[in-house]
Amino acid sequence: ITVRLVIQAGGGPCPAGPAATPEITAGAFVNAASFVSSALPNGAIARGSIFSMFGRNLGPTQLVVATSFPLSTTLGCVSLRVSLGATQVEAIPLAAIAGQINALMPSNAPLGDATIAVTWNGRTSATRTVKIVGANFGFFTANQNGQGPAIVQNFESQTSLPVNSPRRPMRRGQRGVAYGTGLGGLTTPDNQPAPGGEPRVNVDLFLGGKRAVVEYAGKWLKIWE
Repeated sequence: ITVRLVIQAGGGPCPAGPAATPEITAGAFVNAASFVSSALPNGAIARGSIFSMFGRNLGPTQLVVATSFPLSTTLGCVSLRVSLGATQVEAIPLAAIAGQINALMPSNAPLGDATIAVTWNGRTSATRTVKIVGANFGFFTANQNGQGPAIVQNFESQTSLPVNSPRRPMRRGQRGVAYGTGLGGLTTPDNQPAPGGEPRVNVDLFLGGKRAVVEYAGKWLKIWE
């Protein structure tokens, strides 16, 4: 998935934004690909997945986006703490603006009904509950809101991967590449790019009710200008 990077967020003063305590909307956590409501049975957030959250005063007025590895647990003075009992971990913010944060749930996040608090420019929100599970996959979609066709590329060659569509259908026996998030925790560091392939097991994919051959299912975390 190509993401247009808007602002590079680094050290120094916090970006301009609301001087108010962050507020997380109730039920604000969704899989960043499928946008399935957290109120639904399949709406939990998986370890190692990218999730979106919504609210008010969550970050600066202008969008900040992570632009380089290693990723940091602070982005434009925005940070997120995930807690369950005595266990506390820091989620990795990937993009933040006053009304929304996209972040990576740590692979070692506690499983169950955890809480998240957002800190922006030294002010910390009240906590909200988020259900964390081992895996819960969602496909990225062409309209970027979780509905309609998934983003799938037809593999023709290393330099030709057109997006699948009614005008560019996939042929029988042809390879395809689909993108999503929620396969589960990673064995490589969350804040680093994929090292060229991280095998997965027990991933089943069905096309039209037929089981497809899965050649690779794993980490693909990349950011670029």
